[in-house]
Amino acid sequence: MAKILTVFITAWLFLWQNALAQSQTAPTGAPQPEKAKTSDLNAPKTAAPGKVKACVITLDGTIDGGLQRSIERRTKAAKEAGCSLIFYKINTYGGGLFVAYEICDFISALDIRTVAYIPDKAISAGAMIAVACNEIVMGTHSLIGDCEPIVPHPEQGMLTLPEKTQSFLRARLGSLAERNGYPVLLVEAMVTKEMEVYQVTIGNTTKYMTKGEIESMTDKEKERITRKILVVEEGRLLTMRQNQAKDYGFAKAIVANDKELYDLYGVREPDVLVLDPNLTEKTARLLDTISPLLLVIGLMALYVELKAPGFGLPGVIAILCFAAFFASKYFIGLAENWEVLIFLLGLALLAVEIFVIPGFGITGIAGIVLIAVAIMLSFQPFIIPRTPFEVDMTKAALLKMLGSIAASIVGICILARFLPETSLFGRIVLKTAETTGAGYVVESAERQDLVGREGVAVSKLRPVGRAQIGDEICSVVTQGELVEEGRKVKVLEVKGNRIVVRET
Repeated sequence: MAKILTVFITAWLFLWQNALAQSQTAPTGAPQPEKAKTSDLNAPKTAAPGKVKACVITLDGTIDGGLQRSIERRTKAAKEAGCSLIFYKINTYGGGLFVAYEICDFISALDIRTVAYIPDKAISAGAMIAVACNEIVMGTHSLIGDCEPIVPHPEQGMLTLPEKTQSFLRARLGSLAERNGYPVLLVEAMVTKEMEVYQVTIGNTTKYMTKGEIESMTDKEKERITRKILVVEEGRLLTMRQNQAKDYGFAKAIVANDKELYDLYGVREPDVLVLDPNLTEKTARLLDTISPLLLVIGLMALYVELKAPGFGLPGVIAILCFAAFFASKYFIGLAENWEVLIFLLGLALLAVEIFVIPGFGITGIAGIVLIAVAIMLSFQPFIIPRTPFEVDMTKAALLKMLGSIAASIVGICILARFLPETSLFGRIVLKTAETTGAGYVVESAERQDLVGREGVAVSKLRPVGRAQIGDEICSVVTQGELVEEGRKVKVLEVKGNRIVVRET
């Protein structure tokens, strides 16, 4: 077990230092680690120093913590390169709500002009990020909308979060919409499906009103309505195509490709810097996506390693899985160093309970609790939930952890039931009794009959080793002194599985 802890710490430090070094590399002037590209259709070119005016930062795939850190790093690089305009090129079905909040806050606080360019889709968290930008430009076949906060549920599939969370999200997006000049009521209709919204023209003024607001108008006020168009009916979330987004005041324009986008803002293609995620960021996001699977495999491999003699392949697999799990969580901002230390302390306590202390008691329980706490906290960016949304996020994290543990238990049962019969697994798991006749060391279980007997050390006692006492070879431990192989020893006491000896 000590070998497992040592190698795990080494692997963790290596992954942590490598990720930290690559993620904190911030270029000055024209960024060195990234390629500057003119557009998706042309070969990459490095923008000439001092000529960079605009930057494209891509947001692809699931919105997660890894993407958040990547956006922050690339935005910093764009600012250092002298860009006065940033295009956030969004193509996503959404992702984490908490992460989307953080990205929205980050973008809205920038002192640079920002444009959300949506060539294909910006759904859910992607639409939230788009609303945080100063302007929105749509592609010729694109969608935006549907920001309903949902979480996975084991029985009901995707479950909509309660009104407390929806209310907070409506207020947050409404504030961003008001700041950037988007229709606040329509943004709120992206979040809550109980809203029925109309586009109403009264005289020369066109505005958006809910069904309730229209019904509360006086008859005289209703007579002044010259036009009323249903935008989104009750029971549906607002999702807009490109033409609707432009008509409703979301999109500034519709463009066919990147070149048209640059022309719209008067930017020359050679002066556009395109920043994509680097390899470390892509790897961290991939590992975070499969983190529950890493946890399951790691727990199964740890079980096999504890059941098998010596240190072998299962131990290596467990170390790599746990190291990759925590390294990915650390990189995307969910895990901290102290959470890794809690996990290691839990493993150490569990090892003491299994190999040193007889039975199973408070030490083993404490080890299991610490391991569970470390894993639980690595799924969320806070310790104690304080808001309704954080409570929902904690429930989701608990569900992930319990699901991973349950899956690992099922896997362990399958390993214990079927794999011992296979030739490969038969080399790992013992099939015969551990007797001295078979060449194994006999462990003591309150062998008080050994007290006072003498024997010979068959290995160096440093202070743990093996000694032959009568016809048995036993695991023994001294009181701290070193005993060379071949020296005579005497059993002083037996405590559980510990046989204490001294040299005679």
